Amino acid sequence: MTSPTSSAKSGPQWTIAVTATFTAELLKEPLEFWMQELGFSCQVEFAPYNQVFQQLLDPASLLAGNRAGLNVVLVRLEDWWRGTGELEGGADLKGRHDRLERNAQDLLAALKAAAERSGTAYLLCFCPASQWLKTDAALSTALDRLEERIALSLQDSNGIHVMTHAQCDALYPVFHYEDRQADELGHVPYTREWFQALGTIIARRFCNLHMPPSKVIALDCDQTLWRGICGEDGPRGVEVDAASRALQQFALAQREAGMVLCLCSKNNEEDVWKVFEQNPGMLLRREHITAWRINWQPKSENLRVLSQELQLGLDSFVFLDDSGLECAEVETRCPEVLSLQLPEPEAERSRFLAHIWAFDHLKLTAEDRQRGEMYAQNAQREQLRKQAPNLQDFLAGLELNVDIAPMGKAEVARLAQLTQRTNQFNFTAVRLSESEVEKLHEAGTQWIVVRVRDRFGDYGLVGAAMLTPRGSALELENMLLSCRALGRRVEHRMLAHVDELAQKQGLKQVSIKFVPSAKNSPAREFLAGLGAGFDKPEGASYSFEFPAGRLIELCAAAPTGPMPAEKSQTLDVAVSASPASDSQKNRSRVLHRIARELNEPKKISQAIAAREPVRQRGEQGYVAPRNSLEESLAALWAGILKMDKVGAEDNFFELGGHSLLAMRIVFGVEEAFHVEFSLEAFLQAPVLSAQARQVEDLLLGEAADSEVEQLIAEMEGKRVSGRGTA
Repeated sequence: MTSPTSSAKSGPQWTIAVTATFTAELLKEPLEFWMQELGFSCQVEFAPYNQVFQQLLDPASLLAGNRAGLNVVLVRLEDWWRGTGELEGGADLKGRHDRLERNAQDLLAALKAAAERSGTAYLLCFCPASQWLKTDAALSTALDRLEERIALSLQDSNGIHVMTHAQCDALYPVFHYEDRQADELGHVPYTREWFQALGTIIARRFCNLHMPPSKVIALDCDQTLWRGICGEDGPRGVEVDAASRALQQFALAQREAGMVLCLCSKNNEEDVWKVFEQNPGMLLRREHITAWRINWQPKSENLRVLSQELQLGLDSFVFLDDSGLECAEVETRCPEVLSLQLPEPEAERSRFLAHIWAFDHLKLTAEDRQRGEMYAQNAQREQLRKQAPNLQDFLAGLELNVDIAPMGKAEVARLAQLTQRTNQFNFTAVRLSESEVEKLHEAGTQWIVVRVRDRFGDYGLVGAAMLTPRGSALELENMLLSCRALGRRVEHRMLAHVDELAQKQGLKQVSIKFVPSAKNSPAREFLAGLGAGFDKPEGASYSFEFPAGRLIELCAAAPTGPMPAEKSQTLDVAVSASPASDSQKNRSRVLHRIARELNEPKKISQAIAAREPVRQRGEQGYVAPRNSLEESLAALWAGILKMDKVGAEDNFFELGGHSLLAMRIVFGVEEAFHVEFSLEAFLQAPVLSAQARQVEDLLLGEAADSEVEQLIAEMEGKRVSGRGTA
């Protein structure tokens, strides 16, 4: 996966391709805003109008040709009746239901087939029904149930993500979302504000797919998990109020979704644990906390120690504290950490937490749900490690069981997640989506997956290898192993198994590819120690060529090495001490701004408007408006076209206008002058002065001259405000 910062430097590398059952080009503005805000170099492209099924089925379509980014499918279910005479008061409910069922089955089949062919993820968004339809209780209920059924049918489909209209509305509610006039004129059923909210949803999912995931929540205690000072008020004197309780509920939900909970607080440790044990309002229990640093050291220092203990990079941490000073200290000394100050007003905390994009989880694997328990088991392993005199005794005491097998279809999501989350033991640092894993598998790549368990519990699916037979060699194109299984000789067993596969397939050698990254030094050291004399530099990369059978011998003879915790701690110190990359700093800055400032549609609309530059018209060919009507229209045009001024003889399309903006001009004219001004009339007169004459004729046809003059005079007073509201 390319980082946002690097992609921005090297030109467009991502595409968001959109197909919809309606006209959706108003999404371009908010999507481009968010891509710029997030630091992605990304282009936004739209399929032809109402070509959803064609786009999903045609191997030469825009969506099929999208190699990196996101494919977005927008469906308003009632559009499947559009133009059939069955909309308002036409067909009976059974006829509508049958049509819905057929189209729903076709959509499921087409979407699954498209996702299987593609290496790019699909996002299916259901969009809200029109207000008139919601008055039909039976039909409205049928649509809601159909959405739920489709979403349920796709929940285990690799490479497909679904957002129902209810989920969208819960995150970014827009009360006045419908634009019936634009719907009738150009099948643009929603307001600009609603499109901006939808664009935010899509950008949020894009961010979840293409930014490194967060794995750890580090929580402050006093004034965060509870109100009061535990060292002064005592364990029962602190209050777990509604805001504190909501935060604890949120933390528990995140733990269920696979995040690790830690405490990072300036307190006496004994005082903190007494609150956990004795305060009746506490939802969090000590067993929910995987690791902690409760002392009087700087919190940035404690976060570094937690990072080493958990063997997780600082860029996977989210730090929550009520103190702006503590957050600033962490942000300065650990800029990789997403450091967030909780808002003081209790009412704002729930919204704040809901809009921390780092806490979004697209899909949960079995390993995600068990991660908290797995890290708790690691504490028991650590006790055994400290008691064992050497690594051999430690491994013997673990009673380790390693199961290596071909990948099953149900394991695709977890395997893709491993490529995205594993940093230290990752031979190439290539990130793959679920669709890309499946596509490679269909093209002949062999995937093996590794499950590990010991007497303390199940590690889950912690490793994988990507193999491709080429000529007389079995090429190991990547190998991954979760850090919690490192140092237990699992990596040796994996390579020995690869060697066995090569021999079974009658191949003469095993070729291994290694590409250095900022964090995969443990993998590099492992290969360097095992393959000395078999390596061959290839630019910035390395290849290792082993005769078949040789890897089994090398892995069996490899020294046991130091105790795993000692080795990983040394490596993690080096990683933690390295400076934060520009992309990490940008990620923290942007996600913090989103949670604090860009968490509701109105604020997002204001930010988009503020980002848009006002273009300078220039003086060449400029003819100033000659009367009040032309001045009012010029103000309307300038506001919509984002220009400093517009002249009487300017052509709308030569100024950069297009059909969707023309519709906004038409609506602006109708609202301002109370006349019926059609899009056809606008297209026949795209020059401002000609349009002014048309409007004047319409006014004269509907009112006396004195009324026209009065209306134009009123417009003279409104033209300044008209620039920003049209």
